[in-house]
Amino acid sequence: MKVHILVLALVLLGFVSGRCANNRDRDTLIEVEGLGIIRIHEDHTWQKSIDTSMVLPCDSVLLRKYVGSSGLGDASLTGGRNIRTVLTGALYRGGANNVYNNYLSRNNDNPMNLQGVINMSSAGFKNMVYLYGRNFQYYYPEETRNLLKSQGISYESIVPSNDSIMHVILSKVRNAITDPQHGPVYVHCWNGWHMSGIVSAFALMQFCDISNRKAISYWEKGTDGHFKGFEKIRQRILGFKPFEDLAIPIQDKLRICPCLGE
Repeated sequence: MKVHILVLALVLLGFVSGRCANNRDRDTLIEVEGLGIIRIHEDHTWQKSIDTSMVLPCDSVLLRKYVGSSGLGDASLTGGRNIRTVLTGALYRGGANNVYNNYLSRNNDNPMNLQGVINMSSAGFKNMVYLYGRNFQYYYPEETRNLLKSQGISYESIVPSNDSIMHVILSKVRNAITDPQHGPVYVHCWNGWHMSGIVSAFALMQFCDISNRKAISYWEKGTDGHFKGFEKIRQRILGFKPFEDLAIPIQDKLRICPCLGE
């Protein structure tokens, strides 16, 4: 009994000093304030050490859709397409259901219709970003945006054409991470494939330490097969370096990241 207590004490001493201990199964154990002992697996998924439940592979979390390409799925998310988790409780991605909308159908290259914005906000998305500029001012002039703001809904058009503008979007995501009262951010393009994918890839590199090459693979998988070409996007993801001023502590990473590291 004393031997077991001594071994446990030595292991915990390693945790407290910030060191990691690998068990024979090649998992990594760390102690995180507020979360206790965490087990990080080789595939970079994680779980509380005392939790023996099966941990889902990273892709099964990141690529799972709440609403499909035709806008069908969770009725509370009517208005979006191809909606997926990026950072649990903080960032979600998708498109806008314009073409497949039975009531307010319009061309695909448009922002989300007002009914969809209100519906998504009722589901908890008070902070939404349209990642293109096309037709935004037409459908959402200042008076309409102010009316939404009066109801606690922020809907903006921000085109992440360079890293400085990407920093603006990631700052919004960081606010959602550090202040859960802020509510999650929903970033959307037209289909939920390319532009929302690049923002999400940047977010995973910034906040979850995903490697650039794994982020490219994630971006490709998120296009539902529409990934041929787009070399500029790949190069942009490959060249991204996390912003130092947006760094978050490990406690937050473990809370929001479906997986960590490469």
